[in-house]
Amino acid sequence: MVIRVLELFSGIGGMHCSLNATGISFKIEAAVDINTTANQVYMHNFPDTTLLQRNILSLSSKEIDNLKPDLITMSPPCQPFTRQGLKQDCEDVRTQPLLHILQVISDLEYKPYYIFLENVKGFETSRAKEKLVSTLQSCGYKFKEFLLTPTQFGIPNSRLRYYLLAKFRFGTSCVNMTQELTTSLRCEIKKEDMLFFKNSGLDSEIDSSNTAEGVVCRGGNTTDDEKTPLSFYLENKPDLYFQDYLLPDKVLLKFPMILDIVDRRSLQSCCFTKGYGHYVQGTGSVIHAVSHDKEHPQTVELLKQLKLRYFTPREVANLLHFPSMFSFPSHLKKKQLYQILGNSINVYVVCELLKLLLQ
Repeated sequence: MVIRVLELFSGIGGMHCSLNATGISFKIEAAVDINTTANQVYMHNFPDTTLLQRNILSLSSKEIDNLKPDLITMSPPCQPFTRQGLKQDCEDVRTQPLLHILQVISDLEYKPYYIFLENVKGFETSRAKEKLVSTLQSCGYKFKEFLLTPTQFGIPNSRLRYYLLAKFRFGTSCVNMTQELTTSLRCEIKKEDMLFFKNSGLDSEIDSSNTAEGVVCRGGNTTDDEKTPLSFYLENKPDLYFQDYLLPDKVLLKFPMILDIVDRRSLQSCCFTKGYGHYVQGTGSVIHAVSHDKEHPQTVELLKQLKLRYFTPREVANLLHFPSMFSFPSHLKKKQLYQILGNSINVYVVCELLKLLLQ
């Protein structure tokens, strides 16, 4: 059976990559997003997919009924549910496309068997989530909610996200659709089964001098021995390549105490947001290439000795588990790449959840 998919808020194609990694037969009937930059990246990687650059508010139930999707995936705008976005929830205009889709789903003659939604932590306590749950229940769906972060799978990057898996009243599912918020995924995935190794061949693209052998990714809390160091995700390039990513003196002088500094051996890094490379606090970690005894040297001279730099867009994509063949149009600037990656998903975590939902 080939699963027909409607990919809403499709972004750069993270859901598409996750579906590829499941090994399940599928066909994207349409992908829809309004962001022109994200759509350029999507088409660059999936030129044969029908991509609609449209406001989701313009989609009708008739159009979706004509597509007859078995699965709808969506990652709606997260800003209405964040502190930076002032948590305006349903009053935020950026929530309107999600609310519109909920009404469309209610009106569908052919309900999709599966619905998958991802958003930020904070969505789970929102009124928008209450409307989502109410709609699903009234339409006859059973659902399961998760709060998961990649660090639970041995990936050295924090990205705590809300996930909802919903299934129509017919059929069975590998996941117990009890309506309780779950903060762990009770599964164990060996290294050879991970997206990195099964799909991407990424270890030929990165610095493999300090990779963790036999790493195990678990959907629960992992010990340090089970985590993969950042070195596994870093590009193996000459120093000159990273010159453009060095932190400028003004950042070193003004923000030395709020920088989250990690190194190659680190088993953790902060969540990368769309403001990475532009803002400093709370947007993601920086990495130093030279070891130093002090955790936070406070002078520009000492900090410069550490060669502090931003993670490259490719390294951020690696931590989000995009496969190595996934690439970006050459004309896009660093700021654009950080923005669209900051709005994306962790491909590996979503892959594991989709397998639970669809198998």
